[in-house]
Amino acid sequence: MPNFDIPISGLNADSTALNTIANNLSNMNTTGFKEQTTQFSNLFSQTIGTSGSGDGIQVGSGVQVAANTSDFSGGSISSTGISTDNAINGTGFFVLDGGNGSQLYTRDGNFQTSSTGLLEASSGQAVMGYPAVNGVINSSGGLTDINLPTGQVMLPAATTTFSMTQNLDASASVGTLVSGQVKVYDSLGKSYEATVNYTALGNNKWSYNVTLPDTLSATAISAASSQANLPVTATPASASTITSAPQTGVVNPLGTTTFTFGSSSGILGPSATSGTLATINPSTNLIITGLNSSGTSVSTSLPTVTAGETVAAYATALTSALTSAGIVGVSATATGNKLVIAGPGASTSVAGTVQQDLAGAAINYDFGSSATVNPSTNLQITGLTAAGASATTAIAAPTPGMTVANYLATVNAQLTAKGIVGVTATSNSAGQISITGANMTTTGGVAQDEQAQTISYNFGTNNSVVATVDPATNLTITGPTPSGGTATTTAPTLTAGETINQYAAALNASIAAAGIGGVVATVTNGQLNINGNGMTLNGTVMQDPAGSANQSGTLAFNSNGTLVSPGTNVSGMTFGGLSDGSTTMTLNWGLFGANGTANISQTDAASTTGSTNQNGYPSGQYQSFAVDQSGVVTATYSNGQTNQVGQIAVATVTNEQGLESVGSTNYVATTASGAASVGVAGNGGRGTITGSSLEASNVNISAEFSALIVAQRAFEASSKAVTTFDSVTQQAIAMIH
Repeated sequence: MPNFDIPISGLNADSTALNTIANNLSNMNTTGFKEQTTQFSNLFSQTIGTSGSGDGIQVGSGVQVAANTSDFSGGSISSTGISTDNAINGTGFFVLDGGNGSQLYTRDGNFQTSSTGLLEASSGQAVMGYPAVNGVINSSGGLTDINLPTGQVMLPAATTTFSMTQNLDASASVGTLVSGQVKVYDSLGKSYEATVNYTALGNNKWSYNVTLPDTLSATAISAASSQANLPVTATPASASTITSAPQTGVVNPLGTTTFTFGSSSGILGPSATSGTLATINPSTNLIITGLNSSGTSVSTSLPTVTAGETVAAYATALTSALTSAGIVGVSATATGNKLVIAGPGASTSVAGTVQQDLAGAAINYDFGSSATVNPSTNLQITGLTAAGASATTAIAAPTPGMTVANYLATVNAQLTAKGIVGVTATSNSAGQISITGANMTTTGGVAQDEQAQTISYNFGTNNSVVATVDPATNLTITGPTPSGGTATTTAPTLTAGETINQYAAALNASIAAAGIGGVVATVTNGQLNINGNGMTLNGTVMQDPAGSANQSGTLAFNSNGTLVSPGTNVSGMTFGGLSDGSTTMTLNWGLFGANGTANISQTDAASTTGSTNQNGYPSGQYQSFAVDQSGVVTATYSNGQTNQVGQIAVATVTNEQGLESVGSTNYVATTASGAASVGVAGNGGRGTITGSSLEASNVNISAEFSALIVAQRAFEASSKAVTTFDSVTQQAIAMIH
């Protein structure tokens, strides 16, 4: 009878081959994926007899999957421009941290950075390599996770050496000054223009002096009070009119109703006739009732009132309204500051109100910056109440240190308490108090406690020697004059080596020449102090930190223009007392290059500085990283400096086919593969690393399609054998029946 196991084993084996091919095609775009191939072997054979010659007659038992091999040849490498992408060109695997001391291996270099700076695989495991300490990689130590300095700052490095390639003009006359500058940095990263000043001495000699100009910060160190009575400035308050309370009519026995208007003259009471007379407010709604010629009581309509309408014009409008209504015996007239409605008392009446617009004035008091109100202030305000009566405030004397805002609150509280209307007290951001209103007067005055300033500049010392004032200092002072104006000083002209005391004397002379009062410059223990009221400072104060003795010297050249003295570099120049509190700067001036050739020459050509060099740098923020062929990870900082932070490791195994795939294109070592040998890229048969690139899958789509057809035909053949066996079996069973 046929053995169904034989074709069924073929179906199983061919199914495995088809699955392998399908998996290859599915991963043809997976980074670092390795193509697999299914290999077959036959099962054991059964001997059923021998031939006439004695040869055994064997029948096979089917097929089995012998192996699924992976093609670990490299895929094509493409540049991505992304620094986290890496590819291995050659043999080896990236090493990943599998946790608990285990390791994974992968060809997928599609890495990323975590929030803490770890370089991670797309599956989340950290990339492993060799650590770096202070930029030095220890490739003989144990592996660790590669950690990038995300968000970190590189500390500054103080300049210790500098040099300049220069030529000094041999034809320069004695006394000619030539300068050269090079930017240097202190231990805190502050930059300075180290300046070498050369002075021609004749006979092929030049003197030199090295300085380190240092800009000082201005610091306010104290505040003192001085009393000053404030001048009064008055300006029209045309921008805001003040509406008075309604003026009600008063009917006397003669049948006359009178409305009294105010003015901006400051004269109080109903008899005011000077200044700017108030106008009629458009909200006025006066109605007059009287008798017509038939003896019938009628009322006027409301005249239209426009803003700014005079009392006289309003009286004319009322007269027209009386005529239109037919009222007889009643008149409306304007005399001075009065509107008079006259008529028979028994039959004439008025209803509604008449409102006025008063053009007020603003009385201003200008306070200085941060000034307070002096207790001698005795301002009082007189104005009108809603009933037209005169009232005067009783503002209490300010307490020491009272702010402008608190004083304003006191003033407005008194205006309210006394019932004064149409008068307000306000202030603006510039510190100006304004008393605004109409029909008001003020008595007394307002005084301020002005805050004086003391601005200091601290000069440093080096071995008890105080720094001098750099000639680039250009400080100017603007301050008050006795006449109430302001003036600005001229910056004093300075010479190299000028002391602080000499500079203070020059400042005081400049202050006096400008006519500024109450401002003085003094010196205390190396500190320049400028004290005064209402002053402002512009420009900068710069120091030349005190240096060591060898900051000055002489250069000598031979007849060929070659530097012969000094014969070595100038070393150990120190500059202390720098303004930012950094450590004393020690500089070595490289007069000679590494090959012994002098950096400074003297020829019959213009004095020039060709190039400069120094070894310091400021602090820098981490910006990016790059990986080289050996896997060294180098970080770049905003100050232009680089630093090695680690080296990506590469692992190899003796038998790559023995690696066990654990998904995500990751593998683990097994007994069959042998233990991984971990080292650096490019050594020990390991491939190199191509940064900012990825390795594509090595699946060959054409070959896979061909293999797919072959596997399909094999599966169909095995299935045909099954159907044939079934047919034969059915026929055998039919024979029995």
